[in-house]
Amino acid sequence: MTADEIASEVARLVPELGPTTRREEDPGLARAILFEQLRGVAERLGAEQPRILAVEDLQWADASTRDLLLFLARNVRSARLLLLLTCRTDDLPPGHPFPAFAAELERGANVRRVELSGLTRDEVAEQA
Repeated sequence: MTADEIASEVARLVPELGPTTRREEDPGLARAILFEQLRGVAERLGAEQPRILAVEDLQWADASTRDLLLFLARNVRSARLLLLLTCRTDDLPPGHPFPAFAAELERGANVRRVELSGLTRDEVAEQA
């Protein structure tokens, strides 16, 4: 599937991200437009009813995904949208980008970090 075919399919599923009248030559500008469009979609969804956008396993997220999530956390104004992010921090290698990403997120006024401990053997058995 070509990039144009993918863009057409995405536009079909999310009309707000539909085809534009011109292609952005500047990748930074194209990215900014995409982030703003996604912010708009998130806010409109939150306006309809309360929503949760859950993204798990951020230890595997690439830089662009982290940038988008940071943008959304800073710029979505709807109080009816909860951004729920999870990460396994127990085995992060030295120099992993997640701690810096989490620190950036925590600068936001509406950010709450919740650290969970692992389940005990008895708790795992109880769930099973």
